[in-house]
Amino acid sequence: MSAPQSEDAAPAIEIGARPVGPGHPTYVIAEVGSNHDGDLDTAREYVRAAAKAGADAVKFQSFRASTLAAENSAGYGILRSLELPEAWHPALQEEAVTAGVDFLSTPFDASRVELLASLDCPAIKIASGDLTHTPLLRSAAETGLPILLSTGLAYLDEVREAVELLRRCGDPPLLLLHCVAAYPPPFDALNLRALGTLAEHFGCPVGFSDHSPGSACAVAAVALGATAIEKHVTFDRERPGPDHAYALPVEGFADLVAQIRSVEAALGDGVKRPAECESEGRIAGRRGVCAAVSLAEGTLLEAGMLKIVRPALGLAPSEIDQLLGRRTRRAIAADEPIAWRDLCD
Repeated sequence: MSAPQSEDAAPAIEIGARPVGPGHPTYVIAEVGSNHDGDLDTAREYVRAAAKAGADAVKFQSFRASTLAAENSAGYGILRSLELPEAWHPALQEEAVTAGVDFLSTPFDASRVELLASLDCPAIKIASGDLTHTPLLRSAAETGLPILLSTGLAYLDEVREAVELLRRCGDPPLLLLHCVAAYPPPFDALNLRALGTLAEHFGCPVGFSDHSPGSACAVAAVALGATAIEKHVTFDRERPGPDHAYALPVEGFADLVAQIRSVEAALGDGVKRPAECESEGRIAGRRGVCAAVSLAEGTLLEAGMLKIVRPALGLAPSEIDQLLGRRTRRAIAADEPIAWRDLCD
C-alpha cells in the first residue's frame, strides 16, 4: 500500500530494487547499530529477526575506534569492543540477501565508505554527528550510491551546506532523515513538523530516524510525510551496550511495521469521496422523504404530511421544499418513500 503523493512531491529515489519517496511504501530500517555486542552470530540473528519483523533493511555501524574517537576520550574502550570487523560485512550482507532485506551500514571514515561501496550496498547512511564532516560527505557522494543523511544536531543552514556539498560532489540520490540526537529525546523535543520543512527546502524525500520511546512518534512521522523510518532494535533492553536501553524490542518492531502499513493504507489519496465500504451506509445511514400519513391520489402536499427518516429510499431531504404544493399522482401509504414519479408535474 502506498502513501498519497501530491503534485509537487519530491521525486522518489531508488534504494536497491525499491523506490523510496512520496507515493511509495515507507522504507523501514531496523537499526542494529552496536547491539550485536561484538558477536557475529548475534549480528546474524538480528538480520533474520529484522526480516521476520517486516523491515525493508537492516543497518549496522561501520567504524574503527581509532579513527572515530581520541584514545583518551570517554567511551573509547567501549567503541573498540563494538567495532564491526571488516570480515563481518560480506557475511552479514549475505545473510541479509538470504533473508530478503537490504544490508546497510553507517561508515565513519573513508575506508569504510570504500568497503561498503565495494559490496554494492544499496545506500550509505551518514550519521547526524558527521553532517559537517566534509571529507566523509565527499567520499560518500563520490560513490554515486544513494545517501541517507541524518540531520540531528543541525540548524537548517548546516543541512543546506551539507546538501550543497553532496550535490557538487556527484549529486547522488538523497534522502534527508529528520532526527533528534538524544538517546532517548523527550517527546517535546522531536519537532516532527520539521519533516515538512526539510521537504520544502531541499526537494528530496524525507524520513525520520527515531530514538524516542515506543513507536507512536515513528507512526506519526509517516502520517506527516516521512518516507523512511529508522528505529533501533534489540533482543534485550537490559544489555549493557550504549544502544540497548532506548531500542525497540524486536517484537515491538514488528508491531511498529504493522502500524506503519496500517497508517499508509489509512492515508489514502486525498480525494474526498465515499469509500467503497460506505456504499450501504449511504442508504442505511442517510434519510429520505416519506409520507407521514396515508395520502390519497391528488393530495396537495403540506409539510405535516411528510417526514424525513431512514433509510434513504425516497427523495433526499435537501429536496423537500420542492415537494410542497405538488399533488400526488397516486395514493401513497404512510411510511412509503416518495419519488418524483409519484408527483404530478
